[in-house]
Amino acid sequence: MRRRWCAEFAVEEDKALALRRRVEELEELVRSSDALVTKAIAAKNEVESTLIHKCVALLNEKKAKIKSLQSSSKAPSRRDHADSAPDDSDDDKHASTDEDDEAEVASQAYSHLPVSQTHVTAKQVLDGADDDFLDML
Repeated sequence: MRRRWCAEFAVEEDKALALRRRVEELEELVRSSDALVTKAIAAKNEVESTLIHKCVALLNEKKAKIKSLQSSSKAPSRRDHADSAPDDSDDDKHASTDEDDEAEVASQAYSHLPVSQTHVTAKQVLDGADDDFLDML
């Protein structure tokens, strides 16, 4: 009887020891999981903070651009300015610059076409020298 009791006690003791080891393993797993979650939360907060700073900077940049566009649209245009103060020397300079700008824009608009189809210069088109230019397209 005593041997049987000792054998059962030894078996129960082994089971208890195995359960304690399992509990320790699980507690260690919980600690490592908590550490991993803490690192993940810190990384998430860092990424969110970076994104928020970038978005705020972008929004502020857009606000500044909108304000500058609004202020420039409220400013008198060149036509209004030219009507109020005619100055021949400035008008000649602006006219040639405007024509050059328009010619450049027109040239870029047809840059995808082969040279053989765009042998007429954009300046000639703007001056009306070749009315059939658009028919080539």
